[in-house]
Amino acid sequence: MSRSVRFAGGVRSALAIGAFALAAPAAAWAESSAELEALSLEELMQIQVTSVSKRPQRVIDTPAAISVLTRDEIRRSGHTSLPELLRMVPGAGVGHFTPKSWAVGIRGDESQFSRMLLVLVDGRAAYSTAFNGTFWDTIDMPLEDIERIEVIRGPGASVWGANAVHGVINIIRRKPEDAETYASATVGNEDRLLTSLGYSGELGERFRFRMSSRYVNRDSFAARTSNSEQHDDYRNGVGAFRGDLDFGENATLTLQGDWYGGDRSGAYGRSLNTTGTNLQSFETYAVRGGNVLSRLELRHSESAATELQMYYDKRYQDLLVVADERTNYDLEMRNRFRIGTRNQFNWGAGARHISENPQGTLNFVVTPERQDEAIYNFYLQNEYAAIPNQLSFTAGSKIEWNTYTGWEVQPTARFLWAPVEHHQFWGAVSRAVRIPSRLDRGEYLVAPTYVAGQPFGFQGTDNHDSEIVIEYDLGYRLQPSAQISVDLTGFAQRTQNFQVFVPRASNPLLLELRDSAERRSVGAEATVRWHPASYWNLVANWTHIHIDHSRRVFSLAGRNSAPSHQIGLFSYLDLPGNFELDLFYYFHGRFRNNDNTSIGREIHDYSRYDARLAWRPTQRLELSVVGQNLGDRRHREGPDFFEGATPLTGQPPSAVERSCYAQVRFTF
Repeated sequence: MSRSVRFAGGVRSALAIGAFALAAPAAAWAESSAELEALSLEELMQIQVTSVSKRPQRVIDTPAAISVLTRDEIRRSGHTSLPELLRMVPGAGVGHFTPKSWAVGIRGDESQFSRMLLVLVDGRAAYSTAFNGTFWDTIDMPLEDIERIEVIRGPGASVWGANAVHGVINIIRRKPEDAETYASATVGNEDRLLTSLGYSGELGERFRFRMSSRYVNRDSFAARTSNSEQHDDYRNGVGAFRGDLDFGENATLTLQGDWYGGDRSGAYGRSLNTTGTNLQSFETYAVRGGNVLSRLELRHSESAATELQMYYDKRYQDLLVVADERTNYDLEMRNRFRIGTRNQFNWGAGARHISENPQGTLNFVVTPERQDEAIYNFYLQNEYAAIPNQLSFTAGSKIEWNTYTGWEVQPTARFLWAPVEHHQFWGAVSRAVRIPSRLDRGEYLVAPTYVAGQPFGFQGTDNHDSEIVIEYDLGYRLQPSAQISVDLTGFAQRTQNFQVFVPRASNPLLLELRDSAERRSVGAEATVRWHPASYWNLVANWTHIHIDHSRRVFSLAGRNSAPSHQIGLFSYLDLPGNFELDLFYYFHGRFRNNDNTSIGREIHDYSRYDARLAWRPTQRLELSVVGQNLGDRRHREGPDFFEGATPLTGQPPSAVERSCYAQVRFTF
């Protein structure tokens, strides 16, 4: 079947579910006056975000492609993990390929290790230099603790620095003063048992705190073409705390931390010797770690403040082929102030030290075993109001020094123009870099399996340079009425020194990581929100991207590392008797890496249907049932490169199965 026919089928399915959602509530609401807890469109535009400029500003004032998932959208999504929530963001691609592993990308790079995506938790970077990306199990948390998730689509490197290339995901948890005491339990066929507990309180008038914990037990995935189990069931436990101490009205000291520990069963095809003997064994993946963050905030005035932040982050991961232990120390100072009535300055400086101690195996050779890395940075940004409340310009840059490539400069220039009320145009041009790691520089030799008695693996090169992205963005926001809003974005980007796998001349089965290609991509994103009634919200997302690069060689983020089209349709409906009915439709287009057959297999397009029915008999008690992937029995979502890769595990590709669960949540 052709791609156009499949896409047309997805559109027809989308229209069908939309028609169902439109028809369903007509009679039910004749006698009901209940209203959604969700924010109005005007209130959504007034949400204060901090991810664009490292200072509070309204969504409507941001010259960037930004999406915000609110607390109510998270609660009603039916999702039980952080990566799954990102399916609701335009421009974001999500694939689930083991119970603990996801492929997440923004504007391409939909792979397990999205090396050009920076993930933050309360301002703490979760990016790991072990394999250039985010291990989502290390930032698991109770979803009840999240205040909002801010997603920047496009470069954010001018304030956040290296690796904030294709986007920034900032997960912001609730302050103790806004937190609740709660308990929840979830039981299902795939999410076998999930529990969350949270407690908030205060000691005296100045100190407020919250504590929370979460336990996850997920069932194994199934093989794509059979009912056989993949033996990769997963268990994880997390805990978190935060305390805020107020020193008068203008100073707050925050101390917070997290701990986590988990394990996952797994099949692993271990190569025992150079003759190619390959035996399958069942081993256990393990992860544990924790972090502590302290932040002092001094508020000088409404437009001026100083923050001093430091954190310590330590983690250990047994990734089957390598046991990785690393410790991060980070210190940052930020300051913002206004000069006159038109210039808002924002500047800061920081330092990060990373201590690495990976322990290699026969299949993963590390030279040297111990290594220290450092990053030092300074940034300055000014927002100039040329015509107050109508036309503004932003310019700034982050200057960094890192261990591998030395100095890097990452500037941006932006404008925001509001010619009339409820109409906004914005644009940006930015430069961002993804700095190399030990993996890229050839200090890791990965040889996980043997083919015809010859080692198959890859290794970096000692002169691997930073990947450089130049991106152009143009956006338009429109709110023609109090019930409808439209957000449109177009972008074009060019990547220099694009990383690809190149067969080694002496042995084609040994691949080298080289910065020897160029990639270009263009795309568009759209979000339409419609509130046809006070009890009903509808959201529609659409994403298109076209990716091409200069060399027909394999890359984890290569020619088709994301589908050309994605669609999301969401309906949030309040029913009489304090019931909620929420329907979700996701269309994910086909994609594959045409230049590799053993790892970059084709991912067929799929349509996903989710539904949630909840009842709130009291303000404190919520009972809900959720069905996910209701349209098919199972389907494959992610390109399994590492933890679910057939060459590594000897197992067939995994598939996401149809699932359902029941949940009870109580707030005190």
